[in-house]
Amino acid sequence: MKKTFLIVIFILMLFMLGACNQPDEPSIEGSWYTTGTVIGLDYNTIDVYLNFMDNSQGNITNKHPDNKEDVFIFEYTVDGNNLIITSSEGEKLDADLHVYPFKIEGNTLKIEAFNQTHEYTRSEQGGN
Repeated sequence: MKKTFLIVIFILMLFMLGACNQPDEPSIEGSWYTTGTVIGLDYNTIDVYLNFMDNSQGNITNKHPDNKEDVFIFEYTVDGNNLIITSSEGEKLDADLHVYPFKIEGNTLKIEAFNQTHEYTRSEQGGN
């Protein structure tokens, strides 16, 4: 009886260890980078850093070739594979209108927005 009980406990411990070692889903938090074209500006390309902080705040930093920077601050939540922007520059947004599906593949973040896929690479540098 004791031997059976010990075997059952041992098997349960193996299951618990296996559950603890499951890989975590990649997190959107951190800094992401891309080089993009901005319509309406006098630049062909600018560097764009997208920063997600763990307090549900983030910013987008556009770095121009002439060392000018534009920084836009936003608040967000993540619901499954949806990025929801809840405010921009302190102004509350209709969350239903600002839902952007995303996925992370390795070091690449792909966000579906404005009928396009926007790709960012994980960056250690950050935008600010």
